[in-house]
Amino acid sequence: MLNKPKQSFSRYQLAFASLLIIVTVSLGFVLREDTSIQFERNTMEWLRESKDVSKLAGPTWLAFLWTTLSSLGDTIARIFLALCVIAFLWVRKRRCQALVFTAYLLVGIAFSSALKYWIDRPRPQWVPHLDLVTNQSFPSGHALNSTLFYMGIACLFMPYFSNPLSRMVLLSLMLMLTVATGISRVALGVHYPTDVLAGWLLGAAVLLLWQQVQKSYCDERVA
Repeated sequence: MLNKPKQSFSRYQLAFASLLIIVTVSLGFVLREDTSIQFERNTMEWLRESKDVSKLAGPTWLAFLWTTLSSLGDTIARIFLALCVIAFLWVRKRRCQALVFTAYLLVGIAFSSALKYWIDRPRPQWVPHLDLVTNQSFPSGHALNSTLFYMGIACLFMPYFSNPLSRMVLLSLMLMLTVATGISRVALGVHYPTDVLAGWLLGAAVLLLWQQVQKSYCDERVA
């Protein structure tokens, strides 16, 4: 399904994405040795009740919101939504994009899992965890893969909207979901803020690389 590349990769985007990955991964190894950064602790405790850190600060509905947003970044939820997107692309005969999008999402899952194992940063213990976690902390898989998925959706579907305002609304909505999903992981106490920031940065790097592959190999047009 992949065509021969119609254009070479942008050296600047490739260099920037590679640099972003190298710097972020290096930061992970530094942070693994220092899990007592005060601003991270302050941020996590600020999101909890001052008298009982086992409870989220704010009204009850806010706790429900963080939990719901976090669930949108779960693997099962992403797989279901991804299958819907891939099926849509396939039906619209954008099969190269469907294949590249599938590979892009699978790479994201493998990349975040490999980095967690390699860097091996422990989960934060300053506040009780409000979600079940079984692997290591850096980077946040929810933040990384939500960046890939939601921003990838924006890139794929913006061409379907001729109105610039509609495109901006779609992009803004996907960006808000990406950011909110990451913040929810800090609120639930299962990630340091820097884990989430790293997930966003690494997701942005892989997103840039995916766009280059798609531009180089896929020539489908929106019908």
